[in-house]
Amino acid sequence: MRRMKLRVVIGRGALVGTIVGAVEGAISWSASGIGIAIYHMLAMWVVPVPLGAALAYRARLPHWGVAALAGPLTFAFLMQALNALMPNPSLFDLPEACYAFPFVLAAAISYAAAAWAASDRASWLSRAAAAVAICASVVAVLQGRVAVADWYKERALENLDIPLLALDLPGYRFDYSWIIRSPGGRLDDVGLDLGYHNGDSKPSITILPAFPRTPETWCTEQPVDVPQLACRTLPGGNVLQVGDYGMSLYARQGDAVIRVVGTSEAEVRTILAHLRPASPASLARV
Repeated sequence: MRRMKLRVVIGRGALVGTIVGAVEGAISWSASGIGIAIYHMLAMWVVPVPLGAALAYRARLPHWGVAALAGPLTFAFLMQALNALMPNPSLFDLPEACYAFPFVLAAAISYAAAAWAASDRASWLSRAAAAVAICASVVAVLQGRVAVADWYKERALENLDIPLLALDLPGYRFDYSWIIRSPGGRLDDVGLDLGYHNGDSKPSITILPAFPRTPETWCTEQPVDVPQLACRTLPGGNVLQVGDYGMSLYARQGDAVIRVVGTSEAEVRTILAHLRPASPASLARV
């Protein structure tokens, strides 16, 4: 029987991987609106084995059974690294389909490598060297995933059309920064949520574009399932809202409106008075 050329083996392996990755990406994409449910997760673990085996057999890969088993294992490992290189969906207004691309790329590389390793052309030394190279690359990426995530967040913060502020008040420790988007996804309604803590107190600060809201209108915007709370206008135009779990103070600064949530009126007033300009780097790294 004529032996298949190595480039054909690798090409067919990559084609098998591309199909498997596309299916995996479609499963992940279908769950993106509801979170990864248990049946989606099971499907993503189970599907690559029988699908990859059937495709490897149809592609007439040499030792297709070995390739069908090595492919999913390499794919699961490599997928972790490529996921670590992708930005959080909340940071950028990217099409959801972009997040299916790592599945396709990881699977194509994995099945191509598995097909090559299962062929008669690969020596044990080259197989071991390839395995070490893949493992080392994945470990290096995973070790740097925090720095990658911070870099993405810093770029996203630089593109926000609101003033970047941070709390400069002794005793309060910075907990988190989240970029938030309106439910409708309006590009003019992307803001920033900051969290701090001081003992049992865990105040939060939200900054949004002023248009189309004011402190008064933002105070009256309540979810349907939350009772309307009284909004009291203070001297200077700020608005105070008293709730069951604390106080909310609404104010305007330039082109932004700010909401400070704390345990008491004195606390939210003090926090608002101690907001200072901040750099994207300082808010990206917690």
